[in-house]
Amino acid sequence: MLAVLTLGTTHVAFARVITLWFEDRRGLALGLALSGVGLGGFVWPIFSQAMIESFGWREAYLLIAGAIAAIAIPAMWFWLIDKPQAATVPTAAGSAATAELAGVSLREAARTPLFWLMLATFFLIGLVVQSVTFHIVPLLTLRGFSPMVAAATQSALFVAVTGGRLITGWLMDRFFAPRVALMFLLAPIVGIALLGLGGDPRLAVLAAVLVGLAVGAEVNVLAYLTGRYFGPRQFSRIYGSCYGIYSLSGGVGPVLVSLVVERGGGYPTALTLLAVVLALCCLLLLRFPPFPAELPRA
Repeated sequence: MLAVLTLGTTHVAFARVITLWFEDRRGLALGLALSGVGLGGFVWPIFSQAMIESFGWREAYLLIAGAIAAIAIPAMWFWLIDKPQAATVPTAAGSAATAELAGVSLREAARTPLFWLMLATFFLIGLVVQSVTFHIVPLLTLRGFSPMVAAATQSALFVAVTGGRLITGWLMDRFFAPRVALMFLLAPIVGIALLGLGGDPRLAVLAAVLVGLAVGAEVNVLAYLTGRYFGPRQFSRIYGSCYGIYSLSGGVGPVLVSLVVERGGGYPTALTLLAVVLALCCLLLLRFPPFPAELPRA
């Protein structure tokens, strides 16, 4: 139930709010909003562990639920307004009650080659970066690194996720977003190469930071591209479809990497294949067209 119901608190829900409210600085707004997920992922495990040690795990669950009830729910209920008037256009009837958002429907988007190009590109990106995120601790442990070094490396990765979202958001307001995504894909290619070298804990931490930048950037870029290409009319449906495929890759990728590691030559072979897939993603990003000058009106 937690896995299903908390999907409503993910990027799909609040990226839509950002897309409706922000135009010129939408990239930075998305970066700031999505960075909260990275910060929470870094802070809450530490805070939760402290509560468990002080009060016990049952009480820790109750305290976390209390924090959500006291802070998050009132903030969302009173301060988040869904549709600014500027995001809507009058329909033929001219009534404010029937005003429609600009953009296309999910069905219309699915008829375009661009939609399927986005799905394929971000599925492959997610497959690589989420596989590296999942396997980085066992990879380092197998190479003889201490559990503390492996944990610190993973922590550095999640800190970099936040940085990646902020930097990407700032850059997308100034440069073509697919090119920004391509630039951030070069970082994990270098990171994967560093993981292949092994031996030095500092290289492992640097590799994790480079991969974490891409993890933070790509979800941010996906939300931005969805709004720019298809508009806010059915943003949640279109972005939900794209983000769902991206999430699916996080379930498929680690399993495929495990099979390669166990049966096909170990982590060096797996890392080489992942780097090749990222290089292919760079080529796919070069095929993304310019943003439409004007979105269709319903």
